This record gives sequence, structure tokens and C-alpha cells, in this order.
Amino acid sequence: MRRWTTLVEHMPKNLPLIIATALMPPLSLPLLRARGDLTELRLSDLRFSTEEIADFLNNVMILDLSAQDIAALEARTRAG
Repeated sequence: MRRWTTLVEHMPKNLPLIIATALMPPLSLPLLRARGDLTELRLSDLRFSTEEIADFLNNVMILDLSAQDIAALEARTRAG
């Protein structure tokens, strides 16, 4: 895993690197954060808000769901 750290520490500044993983990568993330060299997208960044869920289901999918139905769907999908 040291190879990944070496690669990231020595790569050119103009070369973007995207890592998609379900687990934390074996990199010095605090150092990358401190230098401003890291942008992270977490689950909370990717989730729809309640308003976005309602808009998608009712306006895009044209389901005409009640606020109660939307809340139930949101609760079920956020639990996992």
C-alpha cells in the first residue's frame, strides 16, 4: 500500500486522480485535506433531500405521492 502513498505524494499538481471506494483508502488523507489537495464526496453529499425526493417522484416520475408516502419511502431507503 505504500506504493499508493508514494504515487499520490509525487504526482504532478495538474494531474487529477479520482478514487472511488467503499472503504477508506490507505492514504494520508489528513495531509491531503490540510494541503487542500483532496475533495471528498460522502454518502450525505450524494443523498437527495426530502424536497428533491418529492420533486423527483411527483414531477419526474409523475407518481402523485402524498407527503406521508414520500416520508415512508425516504425512511426505508435511508435505513440501509
